Amino acid sequence: MYKLPESMLCKKLKVTVIGAGGNGSFLIEELISIDTCLRMLDPLCGLDVTVYDRGIVSYANLVRQKFFPTQVGTNKAEACIFNANNLHGKSWKYVADNFVPDEWCGGDDYKSCDVLISCLDRPSTRYAISKMRLSRPILWLDLGTNNRAGQIVLGELGSGRKLPNICDLYDYSGLSDEDALIKSCSAQESIARQDIGVNAMCARYGAQILSNLLRYGSIDVHGIHFDTRTLEAIPIHVSSADWALYGYVVS
Repeated sequence: MYKLPESMLCKKLKVTVIGAGGNGSFLIEELISIDTCLRMLDPLCGLDVTVYDRGIVSYANLVRQKFFPTQVGTNKAEACIFNANNLHGKSWKYVADNFVPDEWCGGDDYKSCDVLISCLDRPSTRYAISKMRLSRPILWLDLGTNNRAGQIVLGELGSGRKLPNICDLYDYSGLSDEDALIKSCSAQESIARQDIGVNAMCARYGAQILSNLLRYGSIDVHGIHFDTRTLEAIPIHVSSADWALYGYVVS
């Protein structure tokens, strides 16, 4: 069992989301629901979200990402936050640029951040995040997908962590960004590259893991693998036996 750190109890949590594309755009919608629920239970709780993404909404994005046709040509982070603030009454923020790990570590956003959520295509950025030198531990929720399946891992970043993160369980040090950077130029290409529902399902599982921890204060499952074609889902338990399957040994 993993318990929510005491420093995150009974407060509004600062959340940084990296990426507002396939997984990110759906995940932000899920965060809206989590924030609304937490605030209903306790007005002092909730989420304060900042989203990073320099991408622009294209027509092809409308197939697998959570955008409206009227948002084509708009920055993705701006579009997601516009929906959150204007349709749901949030006061969230966005940065229309890429997330740079080294710069973020020295900024005000890190100093107040409680939860970092990565919805990334680039393995190199995920690896760079895992190597950030943090003066205090924070939660790191990572969402990743391929053409039909995905994995979600909630872990900790920083020294003295009790819950392994995505890079503790998987080796991203030698993976190339080349395949991840292939873009779809048309809706037809977008559909061919990835099954409909992969991003939405990934966001739903990721949000549920986070919601379980924030709502109930502890979790027994901190990750999951799923396949949209077989509809199979395999949990990653908070267990040294499960972690050993990935080559991670508790020191």
